Amino acid sequence: MGISIPSLRHLLSLKKIGAIKGDILLLGRMSPQFSTRRFRKTLDRLAIPYRDTFQERGFDEIFRHNPTDVEVFKAIGFSNVFSIDVNGYENTDFVWDLNIPINKELRSRFDFVYDGGTIEHIFNFPQVLQNLHDLLKPEGFIFHENPANNFVDHGFYQFSPSVFYDYYSANNYELISSLLCRVSRRKNRSYRAFRYLPVRFESKSYGGWGRAMLSNIVVVKKHSLSSSGKLPQQSRYTEIFWQNRNRDDLAKDLSWKKNLALRFPRIRYWYVRFRRPTLEYISGIFSKIPRLPDFKL
Repeated sequence: MGISIPSLRHLLSLKKIGAIKGDILLLGRMSPQFSTRRFRKTLDRLAIPYRDTFQERGFDEIFRHNPTDVEVFKAIGFSNVFSIDVNGYENTDFVWDLNIPINKELRSRFDFVYDGGTIEHIFNFPQVLQNLHDLLKPEGFIFHENPANNFVDHGFYQFSPSVFYDYYSANNYELISSLLCRVSRRKNRSYRAFRYLPVRFESKSYGGWGRAMLSNIVVVKKHSLSSSGKLPQQSRYTEIFWQNRNRDDLAKDLSWKKNLALRFPRIRYWYVRFRRPTLEYISGIFSKIPRLPDFKL
């Protein structure tokens, strides 16, 4: 659990919408993956004013060059920095198991919740989402950075980006950003970020990303009408197949091949039996061509 320079850059971009203020809750203590000097340089390069709250290191900490998570988040503009974890081995402010409903005393208390790679380690994922909703004040923000691909056994889960996109859309959260990022194995190298939209990466669904390590970076804003209890359907299917329209209306928007297959099932059988595997093979070849990122973090 930590915060890298690319994550920091994206976090700082939220200043323009007024997200970096008030009380922030960290899901576990975060380990900044950069030195104090690199942190100051990043802020200076982005022309962002900051509060220099870094303490002088004593003799016992002379080799610890990285700032603490509290120092980082206070420096960029948060008033108070709190943390929550299942136990207090890292001196967290609140000891609580997020597998169970959150304590009433903590509900609607925080302006910002930062998940820098925590929730994939918590088994009861639906309850975690409920807890995040309960912890957050109205008009507050949630920041997620969680693994999507090639993080085997890092946690319980690797999340498809549709998990966050569909859940928060169904529950009336405002999606500030939904990114799928190619992560470098070297710390603090730039992320290649792709804006996620349903069906956009259909050609890469089955092995198209190869050996790439991918992470989700998602930022959402809670409003007064936001909820947490609505169960989403995967938008990949609702947009392609389940559009809640009758057969004739659906046929108007389909290509002539799909329209033909819809009206003549026997033709569809032969298409699936012979042509579809061939087309999927060709599509697999094209999926290996590297996709250019929308931008870099």
